[in-house]
Amino acid sequence: MSDEVAPAGASVLPEVDDVLADALTAQGEAGVRALGLLRDAHRVLAGAGFVRPAEVAAACVRSAADALLGLPGAPVTVGLKPAAEGL
Repeated sequence: MSDEVAPAGASVLPEVDDVLADALTAQGEAGVRALGLLRDAHRVLAGAGFVRPAEVAAACVRSAADALLGLPGAPVTVGLKPAAEGL
């Protein structure tokens, strides 16, 4: 984790670690897309300049979840897709 300064009242947000990054990259294009979106969500929440950063980050995380759920062989789990839609 880097020496980021968090916004007032917030803790420093963890970044995507190497284990998760490697696992996502190994999934191919959809995994790489998900990794990029998760990193973008982190940048949005850690930075400034967005009017509604939480909503922008939620959109990034929702898109990452969609990418992962669309992977061939992704497990079919009851309630996971509706949960992703609710992000």
